[in-house]
Amino acid sequence: MLVAPGDAPDENDWVLVKDKSCIRIYSRKFSGTEIKEIQANTSVNASIKDLSAMLMDVKEFPEWMPNIRSTEILKRISNNEIFYYVEVKVPWPFTNRDNIMHIKLQENSDTKEVTISIESIPDYIPPKEGLVRIPMASGMWKFTPNQNGSSNVFLEYLADPGGRVPIWIVNMFVTDVPFKTLTKLKEVVEDGKNSK
Repeated sequence: MLVAPGDAPDENDWVLVKDKSCIRIYSRKFSGTEIKEIQANTSVNASIKDLSAMLMDVKEFPEWMPNIRSTEILKRISNNEIFYYVEVKVPWPFTNRDNIMHIKLQENSDTKEVTISIESIPDYIPPKEGLVRIPMASGMWKFTPNQNGSSNVFLEYLADPGGRVPIWIVNMFVTDVPFKTLTKLKEVVEDGKNSK
């Protein structure tokens, strides 16, 4: 179930786990597993165009996304569809992860709302020595314009890190990573707007 940015998910389903700095994070256990999926939303003083450009510029992800060590574009279908490789930093004593992600941007011509889908394709290239391939990750970003020029930002994400990592450690990052991601996104895109 997806919810509109700024709306609270069904109280019988999603649980609010963090509400700070105008960023709200919700989580719930994904069906059939103990891993939690997340929803997060906030409002950003930036245009849909600026936000979309930021999310499609995968080479810059290590600059603002927490735990991203490196990215590499593997195939560019168009400006709105990319396959890329990502290496994720993981705290000691665990091994860094990697994955191949497919992102695709779609715009609603009537509402101007933009949706960017995220899907992992772990078998796109062979595994790399010394890294654990993430077996599953999927989600979406949604940007909705406001009349005052700001935008609502919505994120939904679920990932299985693979390997032998205790579930309690995996779920520790469920709140922390999206909060840091949205905080940094706001900082970068709003600073970029103010510097123009």
